[in-house]
This record gives sequence, C-alpha cells and structure tokens, in this order.
Amino acid sequence: MKSTGRWITTGAALFAFLWAGGALGNESPKNIIMMIGDGFGFEQAAAGRLLVPGGQLVLDAMDSNPGSVNTLNVFGDITDSAASATAYATGCKTENGNVSMAEDDSTILPTSMEAAQDPDQGMATGILSSVYLCDATPGVWLAHAPRRSCSSIIPQQVKACPDVFLGPGEKVSYQRGGKGRNRVDYITDLVENCNYEQVGNAAELAAAQAPNDRLLGIWGGYTLMYDIDQQNDPSYNLPSLAEMVAKAIEVLSRNPNGFFLMVEGGAIDWMAHNKDIAGTARDVVAFDDAVAVAYNFAHADGNTALIVTADHETGGLDIGNNPNVAFIESITASTDFMYGRVLRGEMSAEAALDTYAGVTDLTQAEKAAIDAYGETAISDALSARANVQWILPDGEVSVAPDEGDHSAYEVPVWAYGPGTGSLEGPIDNTDLGKLLFDLVGVSAPSCPVIGP
Repeated sequence: MKSTGRWITTGAALFAFLWAGGALGNESPKNIIMMIGDGFGFEQAAAGRLLVPGGQLVLDAMDSNPGSVNTLNVFGDITDSAASATAYATGCKTENGNVSMAEDDSTILPTSMEAAQDPDQGMATGILSSVYLCDATPGVWLAHAPRRSCSSIIPQQVKACPDVFLGPGEKVSYQRGGKGRNRVDYITDLVENCNYEQVGNAAELAAAQAPNDRLLGIWGGYTLMYDIDQQNDPSYNLPSLAEMVAKAIEVLSRNPNGFFLMVEGGAIDWMAHNKDIAGTARDVVAFDDAVAVAYNFAHADGNTALIVTADHETGGLDIGNNPNVAFIESITASTDFMYGRVLRGEMSAEAALDTYAGVTDLTQAEKAAIDAYGETAISDALSARANVQWILPDGEVSVAPDEGDHSAYEVPVWAYGPGTGSLEGPIDNTDLGKLLFDLVGVSAPSCPVIGP
C-alpha cells in the first residue's frame, strides 16, 4: 500500500490538541473546504481503515468522534446524489434528480457557493472531483436544473467561472468530436470566458502557476482511473485527488477574502455500486489522502473550516467482525478492470480472478453465476472470500445479478476548524447546508413551501 505522507504530527500529540478543543469552534472562518465522499458511509470508512497503518484514517485524527447525517430527500425517501448534494449546497431538500431546484421543478434554490462568489463576499471558489465535473454532486453548487444533465449544468458552469475547476469529463461531456452542431467544445468556452490557465496532466498541474489565479483541468472520460487500477497502467499520468486539492489550495489561498472549495471523492460510489470491496477500500484511502492535504492546510492555517461527509451511503456494505484483510489487500484490480478484460476477450473470468486476486477455488455455482451475470458475480465471489456483505435496501444480501444501491443509512460527518462546532451531533443534511451559508457570512435563504 502506497503512503502519501498522511500525518502532520504524532498521533498522541494530535489527539491531545483535539481534546483540548482546538478542532472545533463557533467563530467564523476565512476559508471553507467541503469534502463529499459519494456513497461514503460508516462501513466504507471501516473498509478504508483495513488498508492503512494502524487502522486509522486521517479523518479519525481530524475528528475522533464524527457525527451523523440524515440524507433522505424531501419525500423522506432514499436520496440520489442530486437531491442530497442540493441539500448541502442550498440548505433545502428536493426530489431526486433536481439540481439546486425545488421539487416544483421551477423554483431556483440559491447556493452557498454562489453567495461566496457575490462581490459582497468576494471569496474565491473551486470545484474538484474524481468523477465527471457535470455530475450531480459537483453540478449543484453553481447550476440549477429540474433534472440532472450535463447539457443543463455545463453552460451554467461556463458562466459561473469557479476559480479552480479540476476533474474528469473531457471526452464524454466537455469536449467531443464531430462536425457542425455535433461538435462540443466547452473547454475552449471555459478558457476564453474565465481566463483560465489550462493543464492537461499531473506534471502540468504540479508546474502550473495560474497567473490569473484561475486554473482549469478537465481530463479523460467519466472518472479518474480507479485507485486500485492505476498500478496496471504504466502510462497513466492524471493527477490524484490529493494532488488536485494541494494545487487548488495553493491557488485559492491567494485571495485575501478567503475561499470556498468543494471536493468530491466520487469513485467510492462507483466502486460500491459494483460491490467491489477492494476497489471501494482503496478509493476511500485515496479520498482520505485528499483529506490529509486539506487537513494539513487547515491545521496550519487556523482559519479554515474543514467539513467531510457523504451525500449518501451506497451498497449497504457490512464489513462485519472478521473481514479477511489479507485477501482484500492482495487484490490488485477492480472488478470493472477484470471484467473489462473478459469482455474484450483478453482472458477468461477464471484467469482474471487468478491473476488479480489469486482466486483459484471457484465453486461450480460461482462459475455458473459468472457465466450468467458477469461482473456482479465476480464481485460476489470476491466479497465471499473477503467475508463481507452488501445489503440491499430491503434487507436482503445483494447477490448477482443485483448491483449495489443507495441506502437510507445515515452517513458520517467529520468537522475541524472555526464555526464547525454544531456538527458534533446527529443532524439533517439541510442543517449542514444552512451552516455553510453561515460560514460564508450570509443568512441562508428560506426554503420554499411547495404544496398542492
């Protein structure tokens, strides 16, 4: 397991600082960093702990007693990312699919990041993600639409011009080939409209100077390569989420009025939908590495509110009391990567499981399930050997052909820095959304009352 310099001090000294009250406060911060692990529940955090030295995430040192957040949508149903992220961005609940828009599909819900951009506040803003930047969670902060779609979100992002805008999506949403009206090139529109320095890979990001205090990097397809798969592609050259956070803070912190940065670890959700225990755990660690960068800054700065939570839990993961940690650590590719090789005819499913997970004892029932259902059955075989389960919303164990689904479980919230003291207990996602307005320095708008 790679190490990215996760600790800024010894564990004992750090916990002494936290217990002394240095982590929380009620005063207003200069800077705000909001980090959302998509699909990142309490059990996903437990999966990440299996793979780090001492079984402790940086999150555990940042806030040793996380609170919990109710993520249900306006109807009290299991949320999607659009509705839950809207609650964080606006302080108001809505229906699934809506992007900072009330459930009547016509009432715009103002966001705290828009308030931060207002000349009265004058804060710099940034949006980062490990999945495509016009997806729901990064989309809600500066866009409004009755249904989540890149065609609605991207033009509003072009107009809004966040100071730092980094993540995937180039080939699937922001820039596509074709002729005439079939050609899409929002990246050129962003560069021209927002006066960005544009970077194309990890080396260019590291070297970027952002002379106008604006930086753009939109790469690849729907997602960064999953953390577990990067070791299988020597040519991979895109930055990690942690590297994006470091550069974003470097640029945004130049603003004398402070900054508001939203960071999404979106790949956790995608891995959990696949019921991929090793992939999920590895992307939790990658997200925690990004948290470490933000926490190091907040700790040194002393005037930054850092909040880490999730939009919802995905997969109904149950680590249980006796996970097979050695087996999880031994897996070297995601189920998506393995099954991709099978679909391309490069190897059989049995060969993929042998090559990337050392599995040579598939039962006849498992072989039949893989033949019938493909990747979900591969995930089931790995989960069985890892001694973990994925539970569907109806309480049944998820087995092929079922994929992981969103759940109604509450999610954790970790908090550090001035103004975050109210996040110690159980809260609703709208409570966190209203707090973000307070941290920006403005009153949260009233939520519309929608009725018949």
